[in-house]
Amino acid sequence: MRTQARRRRTRPEGPPPEPAAETGGVDPEARRFAELMAEAYDEVHRVVVGFVGNPHDVEDVMQETLLKLFYGFGTYDAGRSFRAWATTVASNAARDFLRKQRHRRGFGLTDEVLTGLARVHSGTAELVELREEKLRDCLASLRPGDQDLLWECYGQEVTAVAWAERHGVPENTVYSRLSRLRARLYDCVNRKLGVTR
Repeated sequence: MRTQARRRRTRPEGPPPEPAAETGGVDPEARRFAELMAEAYDEVHRVVVGFVGNPHDVEDVMQETLLKLFYGFGTYDAGRSFRAWATTVASNAARDFLRKQRHRRGFGLTDEVLTGLARVHSGTAELVELREEKLRDCLASLRPGDQDLLWECYGQEVTAVAWAERHGVPENTVYSRLSRLRARLYDCVNRKLGVTR
């Protein structure tokens, strides 16, 4: 059971942003933060879950992380990936939480292990982001018809069977075409990254 002391939060430095009259009372920076956070939320959550595990603790660390991100948004360098910045903040918040837990309980992961986990996650996140960037380039190089097929089947979750019926094409043709496109995209991304099979 949680104690009342554990629920107490300290508010980050600085006042919240003032509403802007010209945007209907919503600060443009707060709106931009919300847009970027919506895109990065799942990854930030995965980082916290990966470190913390316990759902109740994850909730607490996520709340702390979101506050740190919101109040620290003024220090965010727009030339850098928001996702990378947000996951770094989440990783640090989770590590801080685990350090406090270790101190309170007398056991837990060492700082060295936590640092190693953070490095692994950071490297993995950067690789995924780089692969996504190369995938966007490769998708742009496809014919419009192939882009449409991929978008409908993967972006809009239309089944290959439904797509085949809608376009009067045999199902096997659609499955074969999707398979060839996936292989082509895989090879294209790896080529752009300088990775060979």
